[in-house]
Amino acid sequence: MITVKRKGITLIELVLVIALIGIIIPVLTSTFFVGNKSFSVSRDIGFVQQDLRLATMFAENELRLISDISLDIPESNRYYKFEAFFDESTQKTTMRVNYYEEATEAGTEGDLLDSKKITGEWDRIMINNLNPGRLGFTAITDYNGRDVVQGQTILLENKMSLVSLDHDFTFSKINDESIVFYYQKKVDDSNLVVTTPGGDDEGSITLSADTFNFEKKKNKSFVIEEEIEVMGGDSTNYSIINLTEPSEYNGFDINSIEIQSIGTKNYLKITGDAPAASNTHYTIKLRIKVTDGNIESDETAITITTVNN
Repeated sequence: MITVKRKGITLIELVLVIALIGIIIPVLTSTFFVGNKSFSVSRDIGFVQQDLRLATMFAENELRLISDISLDIPESNRYYKFEAFFDESTQKTTMRVNYYEEATEAGTEGDLLDSKKITGEWDRIMINNLNPGRLGFTAITDYNGRDVVQGQTILLENKMSLVSLDHDFTFSKINDESIVFYYQKKVDDSNLVVTTPGGDDEGSITLSADTFNFEKKKNKSFVIEEEIEVMGGDSTNYSIINLTEPSEYNGFDINSIEIQSIGTKNYLKITGDAPAASNTHYTIKLRIKVTDGNIESDETAITITTVNN
């Protein structure tokens, strides 16, 4: 007679396994949730810091050329109005710059010529006089009870001493404080100052797969229209000098580069054909100058990149 022995686990072994599982699972779960929470916090702080950097860039671009600053409306020449306030309609903090025609009556604002603004989650904004020739700009956002701060020293290109600015400006969402002041800009008419889409010296433009059908693997036409700021010289007669050599085109065909003026704004218009092939990025750096026929700006670079995704 053949006897078959059946193997299994004992009650003690089963209890030990259950006990180990009961220890391991909470540890793994806790590690996962802690890691996920840490990632979320880092990501959120990154977004906050990016928001703060946008605020400082906006302020620096707008204030670096000031020649006079006042709490009152200037009585002569065109002027700018800087504001920082909490917009109840959007529930966002707003920084806005309005450009006005010369006031026809003392104490009243002239006709609005242009306006630009930026919105964010900033809780406090401070502008300080750091004489001589400097402004301090600080933006602060409260993240879960922790202040995330972005500061910037704005070097005034006119090297002016803000003797008329004898106090600091503060915006506070909590205390319902806002910032309002008026200023004028001064640019030496013997120079042209150009601000590109990506900054003072170099702009960056990305052509995405949404713009082109890369599957056809052939050149695709594009038209780029980006606002640029040009100050100085004859504002009615700007044109482009293209310094880019054909050997630098890297597969691009550039048909035209020109400036179009619409109202008080100037737009850089570039037309051409971009090379297109799957899983390939193409980059070209256009080197240009702006001229009014008599004077020329410094060399400015515009980088165009195709992105296939």
